Amino acid sequence: MKTELLRHKVIYYVLFFVSAPFLTILFYFHRANQLLFHMSFGFALVIIGVLASLVGILTTRKSNYNILSRLSPSLLFASIILFLHTVAYPSMNIFASSTENLSVQLKMASEVIQVSEFYLLFLTEKA
Repeated sequence: MKTELLRHKVIYYVLFFVSAPFLTILFYFHRANQLLFHMSFGFALVIIGVLASLVGILTTRKSNYNILSRLSPSLLFASIILFLHTVAYPSMNIFASSTENLSVQLKMASEVIQVSEFYLLFLTEKA
């Protein structure tokens, strides 16, 4: 029991010491360059979303189809659209006729996918 509690404390310390420098760097990017801040934060969200969805997809059978395994496909799809949103700014010149409207539409599409999946998940959840 005591070792299990100690493991949780170690995980919290590791998360703190990993996230604190990352947030400090993001704050510096925010002050120095808005585009660099947006790209860094967007890619961090995409990486977290893809990793969480892969964990959910790969552990579907072992986890007895829990909430993460049911949200995983939509989380992966929303992360892909969020990546497209991150690179869709007109100043990046990745898409030929990219306007700021395209970036906003992709962000809204990602949010709609996530919200609709949560809604459908809890609508079909057995009591």
